[in-house]
Amino acid sequence: MLLTSCESEATSGLKDLFAFTKCKVVPPKLGAHLIAKILGQKALLVTEDELQRSGSFPGRAIPLRGPGAAATAYWFEWHGKNVLAAGRIPIRGTVDEGNQMMRIFAQRRDGSADFLQSIHELKRLRPDIWLPAVPESSPNAYLYGNDWGDILSMNEEFVRQVA
Repeated sequence: MLLTSCESEATSGLKDLFAFTKCKVVPPKLGAHLIAKILGQKALLVTEDELQRSGSFPGRAIPLRGPGAAATAYWFEWHGKNVLAAGRIPIRGTVDEGNQMMRIFAQRRDGSADFLQSIHELKRLRPDIWLPAVPESSPNAYLYGNDWGDILSMNEEFVRQVA
C-alpha cells in the first residue's frame, strides 16, 4: 500500500486495513515513524528506497513539501501510460479543496513556499493519468491537452492569492 500522506484523514482506517490484509505498507520517508506507531511492531513497512531497489514497483516516490504531514507522490507507468498518484498536492481547485488549503495556509504561513516548490517539482512531469487523494466529480482521471499545466498554474495562482 502506497501512502501519499501521514495526515490523520489519510491514515484513519490504516490499522484496520493492515490487520485485515497484512499487506506491505510504504509510508512517506518523513512520516515512517508515525506509521510505525499506528501499525505497531508487526507492520510490514517498506521504505521508498527499498521499494525502488526491490524492482517490485515500476516507478519512484517523489517527496513533496507544503502543508500536511509527509506528503509524497508516486510516479509509475501502467499499461503504457504515465500515472501520478499525488495525494493532496496539487489540488484540482474545487471550492472544498480551496477552503481546506486556505485553513492550512492560515495556520502555517511558511507552508506556501514549500507548496510552490512542490508544484515546480511536479511541472517536470507529464502524467497521462492523475490520481489525487480526493477524486472530483468527474470519474475520469485522464489528463488531456494542457490540463496538467493548467492545474499547476491554478495552484500557483491560488498560493499567490492566499499567502
